[in-house]
Amino acid sequence: MPVDTLVEVLRYLIEHYWGRYAGWPDLLVHRDNEFMLVEVKSAEDKLRAAQLKWMRGNHERPHLPFKLVEIAPQLFVRSGLVSRPDSMHEIA
Repeated sequence: MPVDTLVEVLRYLIEHYWGRYAGWPDLLVHRDNEFMLVEVKSAEDKLRAAQLKWMRGNHERPHLPFKLVEIAPQLFVRSGLVSRPDSMHEIA
């Protein structure tokens, strides 16, 4: 994250900390000179009021790169095993 962006985020928080500290995304993803904040939700998970407030606030200021990602259950086959998020089953 560029230093000027970090300074802007800290100013944003300091100006109204108790109104802005909650709802921040789960992850800060960084590659090369780029970064993005990411909120991860499962198919059953819903955005909380604080998260919606953060997204609206970020749109106005400080305009941080942001993505909302929904994780869907998938079936993976590896080494004769079927892997699901909740269990492992051997396949014939």
